[in-house]
Amino acid sequence: MGKLFYIAEINLPSFRAYTIHVLKIVDAFTNTLKTQLIIPFSSKTYHYKKIKNDFLLTSKKKFQIKNIFDKEFVSTTINRVCFGFKSALYLKSKANAVIITRSITTSLFLIFFKKKHILEIHQKFTRLSHFFFIFLNIIESKYIINIIFITRAIQNEYKNKNINFLVLPDGVNLKNFKYKIKIKKNIKNIYYIGSFYKGRGIEIIFKLAKFFANKNFFLY
Repeated sequence: MGKLFYIAEINLPSFRAYTIHVLKIVDAFTNTLKTQLIIPFSSKTYHYKKIKNDFLLTSKKKFQIKNIFDKEFVSTTINRVCFGFKSALYLKSKANAVIITRSITTSLFLIFFKKKHILEIHQKFTRLSHFFFIFLNIIESKYIINIIFITRAIQNEYKNKNINFLVLPDGVNLKNFKYKIKIKKNIKNIYYIGSFYKGRGIEIIFKLAKFFANKNFFLY
């Protein structure tokens, strides 16, 4: 198997949940594959050792970081198009590459350059992405060899499509958390990690906690 390239639209440093998730995934891949993370921008002063400490990375191996731009990335349509095109162009000549992208726009350019890849889908397609992937049926392209959905609900939106897919929900490394309370054994623990403002799921967690009073709920 060749080198793995993971593409994501993040800047470094950043402590968004999106960034944390990306770095954890790339760190896990690095345990078994030579890996390069392709991103828009990473500060020259933000060295790998600092990244490793800030994000509690555990792999003994180091992954590479490829910057597409020389300044901080602002997520606009034109910038996403430029990032997608430049990322795909960079990978065009990479032989035996294993490519995974969380960037919908990059996926379109990878298809244009006839580069097989895996597409991660974390939300429903909207507007232009819906037009290309659903209306024009690009989601069934032979160059998308697999699709990763993070929830079954999202996958169900495309159940009528002829695609190869996996449903892989987000997870956490419990070793990264130090508990200051005594956790009772033989009781199921349920963890929520994310924002607490309305609309992000916290209301559902509160309802579940009342319904399942015999379980431990941990909110981060």
